[in-house]
Amino acid sequence: WRAVLTVAGVGLLVVALAQPQMQGKPRLSDMRGLDLVVALDFSKSMLARDVYPSRLDRAKAELNRLIDTLNGDRLGLVAFAGETLSYPLTVDYEAAKLFWRDLTPDDMPVGGTDLGRAIGASVDLLKNARQAEVAQRPNAKRRPAQVMLLLTDGEDTEGRGVEAAKEAAKAGIKIFTLGIGSNERPFVQTFDEDGKPTGMISDETGKPVRVGLDAPALRQIAALTGGDYLALDPHHFGVDRLEQDLASLERTQEASRLDYEPIDIARFFLIPAFLFLLGGAFVRERKSGAKIVRQAPPASGPARLPAGSSSRAAAALVLLAFFPFVTGFDLFLRRDPNIEKGNQALNAGKADDALKAYDRAAQARPDDPTVRFDRGAALYALKRYPEAQKEFQRAAEAHDSKLRADAYYNMGNAQYQQKRFKDALEAYKRALGLRPEDRRAKWNLELALRQIAQQKQQQKQKQQQSKNDQKKQDQKQQNQQDQNQQNQQQQADQQQKKDQQQKQDQEPPDQKKQDPQQEQAQADQKDQKDQKGEKPKSASAEKEPARDIDKQDAEAVLDALERVEPTVQKDLARRRAGDRRPAKDW
Repeated sequence: WRAVLTVAGVGLLVVALAQPQMQGKPRLSDMRGLDLVVALDFSKSMLARDVYPSRLDRAKAELNRLIDTLNGDRLGLVAFAGETLSYPLTVDYEAAKLFWRDLTPDDMPVGGTDLGRAIGASVDLLKNARQAEVAQRPNAKRRPAQVMLLLTDGEDTEGRGVEAAKEAAKAGIKIFTLGIGSNERPFVQTFDEDGKPTGMISDETGKPVRVGLDAPALRQIAALTGGDYLALDPHHFGVDRLEQDLASLERTQEASRLDYEPIDIARFFLIPAFLFLLGGAFVRERKSGAKIVRQAPPASGPARLPAGSSSRAAAALVLLAFFPFVTGFDLFLRRDPNIEKGNQALNAGKADDALKAYDRAAQARPDDPTVRFDRGAALYALKRYPEAQKEFQRAAEAHDSKLRADAYYNMGNAQYQQKRFKDALEAYKRALGLRPEDRRAKWNLELALRQIAQQKQQQKQKQQQSKNDQKKQDQKQQNQQDQNQQNQQQQADQQQKKDQQQKQDQEPPDQKKQDPQQEQAQADQKDQKDQKGEKPKSASAEKEPARDIDKQDAEAVLDALERVEPTVQKDLARRRAGDRRPAKDW
């Protein structure tokens, strides 16, 4: 029996370690988010070390951290200097990070900082992705937002960034610019493969150059597209703020699907495993055919347990000690005092004090979804609805289905207060997907539907009123134009009559007789030209014929397809660059 219980307990432990799961409650999840292209500057000025360890290395590290926070968003990459290297949009974030992991400014075929090319390459990636999506899903009502992140020190050596930003704005693409560098305008030191300094980057006269940060130009590019400018200085990187801006953008909901949240059932195997092992520890062990000899305890000294009892008792005590940890119960777990103070203050109606307490708890546990939920509740009580919505959105990433349902419900309320009824409707749907019996979510969902219908009715009335006003305005303008044309025609006729009368009075009689002869001579000349076959050149004939594809370029592309993606992009970039050299090589 001892062997049977022990084997059964160990077997159940092995099953629990396999982490078995079962189908849980249904939930709505998104397969897609927004389309994001990150353009990173690989010019030589990014080697400046006013930001530790360098501008480029720090930018790579921060962008990798940003990429790790993406969930369902398609990501594309553009490495640029005077030419660009592109990586198409994908959801394989690890493969995307490998694209520029080992890339350096020496790998760029043309130096300089051409922001126009970087923005143009990013816009092309996003346009191609949108065209492919329209071809696959032509009837989709909503499309994901398209965003570009431009990280550079901002010195546009070609001066075409603003024009490219205007083209991006026409395509509906937002550009967030991230300026990296300081106002120190440091020199850029070069190093060899062993890390030894080899000199400074110099201009054509041999004078070392200083590299700065053109923040006004980056602000202008962001403002033209409706984005924002973030300063990434040596002491503070704006990636956290950027995450908040990205979280507020619209994601597509067309690809939402209903699936089931898995439930971990390993704990149900741990309890019987513990009982079996505990029972095996208490089963007495005896040999068959042996005679049990009972000895009386000695006259002096304490009574002793039989042989083997101490080991069984010790094993039982060890199992009892580890039972809480095995089953997931922590004897030493206690609530954060800041959370308790915040809850008390919030229940007492002191939302300001509650928010301060939750802020202290968030500093200690920034990734705890419960703290984010409590902080969102305090912000909601203070009527700071946009901030509360973001906190509830982060709390909705929890593994606990009940907390996620509450977070979606409160996020819908925050969006409802901002009169974003469509977003509130989607949040209530997610809450009901996790908790179908929630009557409050059903009631609020009905209210959101009524508000959406009312908005549509008001929008139709405004459109009809606008059409009527426009029609009246157009009719008025047409009448005014007709009246002006009539007046102008009358004035022109009167002036023409006066001119003809004056001309007839001034011309001699013999010249008047020569006019028909001149007209006849001009007609004869025209007929002669027509007989010779002379025809005017058309505009289409002046157009140059389409240039044929260069055979060498095609062969280079086919050869490069057998290699990795960065190598392909480098070869294509070298072909495009040719012998072009920038005005400034940094």
